[in-house]
Amino acid sequence: MRTSRQRRAEGRGEIGAEERERWPSAKDLGSARWFFQSSKLYLRTALTNYFNTTPLRLLAQNDDCFEMKRLRKHVYKMQLCDWRDLDSQIATLDAAIRQGRRYSVPFPVIALRDSLSLQRRAAEIWANEGYREISLPPRIGNRSRHERIRLGYYSADFHNHATAHLIAGLFERHDRAGFELTAFSFGPEIRDDMRARLSAAFDRFLDVRTSSDHDIARLSRELEIDIAVDLKGFTQHERHGIFSHRAAPIQQKWKRSDPCRTRTCNL
Repeated sequence: MRTSRQRRAEGRGEIGAEERERWPSAKDLGSARWFFQSSKLYLRTALTNYFNTTPLRLLAQNDDCFEMKRLRKHVYKMQLCDWRDLDSQIATLDAAIRQGRRYSVPFPVIALRDSLSLQRRAAEIWANEGYREISLPPRIGNRSRHERIRLGYYSADFHNHATAHLIAGLFERHDRAGFELTAFSFGPEIRDDMRARLSAAFDRFLDVRTSSDHDIARLSRELEIDIAVDLKGFTQHERHGIFSHRAAPIQQKWKRSDPCRTRTCNL
């Protein structure tokens, strides 16, 4: 599809066939406009986060939040391309994690360090400290065999979101003769085209945003979900408590780093 400007230029004979192919399409221009608007929103969010973070001088040095606030502030500085004190901050992060301190939520560590062992250690510390007080339900015993394997997908992003765009094709390509799909949605109720597409791809789409982690896990067990797949990881709006309550016999985190998985998975 050509833009009106391209059509006018063609009518005046100002461009030839070869050059015409190099003109951006209306779709390309729309994508560029979306990217520009998204970049503006990202920058505005980073600035807001940076200036709204509690000033460190107002936190006592022994406050549990002090170190995490300082790291969060540094992450916001990185989003603004402010690289001052980066090396010393990373060195402090490394030392804290190796000492077993709950210094950072796991997700920023991925951006700051490329050590897989360090990233895993940060996640282990965070999970062990955050869910230490949970009273675990009994392990799920043997069940009668289902005609189809019951898969549960858990996310806050079942709408027009990057995760949804990457994974929608996977849901639609599941072998429905062998698998029964249930969505557990604990994100905002956004009724857009992507939500409609995803809802149609599941056998059961459940809105559980007002339910507690314990209640969602209990519902999963009542529905006899065989495999629970966490689509959030340690990103914003995650609900790890669901899986701490043993929602299913097999619990798996979705590896989102390889978008090709949404096209090649044979489930």
